Amino acid sequence: MQLHAVISLPGRGVAFVTVNWIIFGLGVIVSLLGYYLIPSDWGYGILGFGLAHILLGILSMFRRPVRDEKASS
Repeated sequence: MQLHAVISLPGRGVAFVTVNWIIFGLGVIVSLLGYYLIPSDWGYGILGFGLAHILLGILSMFRRPVRDEKASS
């Protein structure tokens, strides 16, 4: 399940802002937290967790949505 928020942009019509951007942004915040805690083992784990969220958020942005043909008819 993928959540979408719809916003209108002047001159561009309707744009979709997805949860992928939220995951990406949270990944950046968690990565920065881990970076500042780096001398400890917790810092490396938190940094890796944040980087994984950044990567998964970016990969999910390029994924094609699955269309359900039964629901559209």
